[in-house]
Amino acid sequence: MAKRSLVSLVFCFIFLAGGLSLQADKRVFLGERTVTNRGEKDVFVVKGNDWFRKIQFETRRAGVEIFDLKVHYEGGGVQDIEVKSFIEPGSWSREIDLNGGERRIEKVVFTYRASPKGRRQAVVRLYGIR
Repeated sequence: MAKRSLVSLVFCFIFLAGGLSLQADKRVFLGERTVTNRGEKDVFVVKGNDWFRKIQFETRRAGVEIFDLKVHYEGGGVQDIEVKSFIEPGSWSREIDLNGGERRIEKVVFTYRASPKGRRQAVVRLYGIR
């Protein structure tokens, strides 16, 4: 009987710990932009009242070279992040930490150039990570 209770307790602990880690790293879709192969700037205006620890980009259809990000926080403050990273189509950027832990994002301005290969326009999707 005691062994069965111990096993049940261990499974409950694993289940709860796994649930907490899933909640802590929840990705929230914040928007998407179709981008051209010219070097440009674009803006993701973030709606809602969520708090985020990190952001991450996903690319689709064509690769994108992201040079620089400026994260504007609600209530003031801007974080300038030099990225200089090429993201292959169907891939993700690294998770980018936000200054100060959890923050509310007003907008993200990014400077980029889509891959000139082919004629497909790239799609960049932005996610916030709680």
